[in-house]
Amino acid sequence: MGRAPLRPALRAYAHTPTVETAAAWAAPTSSIAFDGSNDYALTGDMAASISQGAHSVSWWMKAGTASSWDAYIWAGPAGGVHYNYQRFLAASTSTTTRTKTSNGATGGFGSEDHSPALNDGTWQHWCYTCAATSSSTGDIILYVDGQAEITEASSPTWDNTADFIMYLARWGTYAGDYAACNIAEVTVWNYELSGTQVGNLHNSGTPTNPQDTTGISTDPVHYWRMGSNMSGSSTVLDELGGVNLELYNGAATSTDVP
Repeated sequence: MGRAPLRPALRAYAHTPTVETAAAWAAPTSSIAFDGSNDYALTGDMAASISQGAHSVSWWMKAGTASSWDAYIWAGPAGGVHYNYQRFLAASTSTTTRTKTSNGATGGFGSEDHSPALNDGTWQHWCYTCAATSSSTGDIILYVDGQAEITEASSPTWDNTADFIMYLARWGTYAGDYAACNIAEVTVWNYELSGTQVGNLHNSGTPTNPQDTTGISTDPVHYWRMGSNMSGSSTVLDELGGVNLELYNGAATSTDVP
């Protein structure tokens, strides 16, 4: 009888499962340009993540000489009864940078000025930190390029717990005082950053990954890359918290970056 034909040996193959990984962080490739006429940006409600407590906001900005009170950032309640009723405002004229704060509901706001104006027409890192909460007063500090420049000492407790929104390049619910500027890398933490941590974010003038910055162990709660992650041409997606930022009246992406 003939021998049965030899069967080919079965070859074992190792199967390596596909693992989805998040895209690696890269330096910014875009910013949002505001024309100073009527462009602005507005976030959704951040009350769920901040709860009117201590928080910090970091952003990179290039702003030239201001024409009047050019408002760079305004944070507070959506239905403020007057344009001064904010948790924080930073604005400049051609000679002065001003910060304002209030309890958000009934006024009693404070104001501090710095001369000369802090905006110098180049890319700078700006950050404000707020220690005041709904139950205790605390300092609000504005940093520019890692240096504490303006302090609103013992800012009032927060009386409004309904909502918390943020405008860029406009004086909040007051439809005016628009700022001509470029803004990139807007990031929010739900606690007060220290001066050292803010300095690390400045990083000698080079943007750093806010989720992997030396000395900052707790991640931010919101992060808008300002042009690098968009839905259509007018929605900047939130990388972390699901609260998107909307652009209005022609604010658009730009390749001018820090």
